[in-house]
Amino acid sequence: FIVSFLFLHLLKKGYVVLLLVRRSSTFFSKCVHPNLIVYDYDSFFEQPSYFINKIEVVINLAGYSGGFKRWSMSVKHKIKESRVTLTKRVVSFFQL
Repeated sequence: FIVSFLFLHLLKKGYVVLLLVRRSSTFFSKCVHPNLIVYDYDSFFEQPSYFINKIEVVINLAGYSGGFKRWSMSVKHKIKESRVTLTKRVVSFFQL
């Protein structure tokens, strides 16, 4: 899974990494590292803005997953919209 390699690489380089996930029960929420912050996306936006100065990298894993479904136009639309909407929320959060 490429995301695992990406965030591990960034952590080894010393970056503070925020992983946004759909559910906090995912594999990533069980990872422990002093520079790794894992939140389900709803909880993250309820947090105080002190995160703004701590986070150097955001990896969005919280969008709709097409999984093993056939990527019909409807599935593609859900994937795109879920990622675009959340990305806009993240950008707005950090522009406070």
